[in-house]
Amino acid sequence: MANCDAHVVTGHQGTPHVSASDAGFFNAGVVGLERYVLGTSEKLRAEFSGNTVTIYPGDLVDQGRHINLPEISTIYIENAPAGYTRYDAIVMHYARDLEGVETAQLQVIQGTPSQSDPEYPTISIGDIYSGDVFDNYELYYVLANEAGIVSVSRSSAFIVLSPLSDIHGALVGNYVDLSMATGSTQYAGWYYADFILPRNDPSAISVVGVSSNRPAFVQLVNRGQARVYCNQANVTVTIRCLYCTL
Repeated sequence: MANCDAHVVTGHQGTPHVSASDAGFFNAGVVGLERYVLGTSEKLRAEFSGNTVTIYPGDLVDQGRHINLPEISTIYIENAPAGYTRYDAIVMHYARDLEGVETAQLQVIQGTPSQSDPEYPTISIGDIYSGDVFDNYELYYVLANEAGIVSVSRSSAFIVLSPLSDIHGALVGNYVDLSMATGSTQYAGWYYADFILPRNDPSAISVVGVSSNRPAFVQLVNRGQARVYCNQANVTVTIRCLYCTL
């Protein structure tokens, strides 16, 4: 059986060897195989006035291709005919020419006017991984009537990805310290204060400090609720927990 040499993409080889396709496949492996908006800059948010939609800076990934909109972009939307409404789509259009040069720009795909219920325009999409030379990532749908823009709404494909730091925090948990006074309410001789515990997990809460060296403990009361006890009123107890709020 013949051996097939692998390509060390991030290794030095003495000559230029890293392609846009290499970077695209790596991005897709980390970010995902489809189309996503990244949580950077202004996340490609949109505003409208009159016949103009303003798209603010941001980044997206289309099948591994990282596309950046560095500046504010304004898009003109034509009025619908009198008595009609129409949906237009604002897309990020990706293209690759015959020389292999890849470009991207915001474009409007105009829908069909209707006197009753207009339909979204048909959007052609491509498979960049398979060598298609174009793709359209639909970002917004714009409803227009004879006077101008009525509304601008995100498409269902407008998915903003959370960064890995947020995902790590959700999985591992961020510990916080909360200080609270036990108050003057008693239960079985113990003074207590209640707080919210989003994770129904006894191991997620513990007492780390008591202002008067009195005995104190914490326990779950109901699902999502915990209570700290001390045998003296108005004692400050510090609790360490995951995502806790008073």
